[in-house]
Amino acid sequence: MSRLPNAGGGRREQFHDLRTGESVMAYSLSTQARVDAIQQGFIGKGFDPVTALKQAYAAIKSVVQRDAFIMAFNDAFLVIALGGRRSSLSR
Repeated sequence: MSRLPNAGGGRREQFHDLRTGESVMAYSLSTQARVDAIQQGFIGKGFDPVTALKQAYAAIKSVVQRDAFIMAFNDAFLVIALGGRRSSLSR
C-alpha cells in the first residue's frame, strides 16, 4: 500500500495560523474597524454588545484558522507534486 508524503499536517496548520494571526493586531485600525463592523452586524441580529464583541472576535479567529488550513493543504499538495516530479525524473 502506498503512502502519501507527510507534509506536517497539523504542524503546518499551526505554523500558518501563527503567521497569519501575527498580521491581525488588536490595536490595528483596520482590525478594529473590521471587528466593529462584525460586532454591529451581530448587534443588528439581536445580540447584546458584549456577546456581539465575543462573536466578532470568534469570527475573525475563524477566518484566520480557515486560511491556515488552506495554506497547509497547499503545502501538502506542493509536497505531493514535488515528490511525483522527483520520482518521474529518476526513471
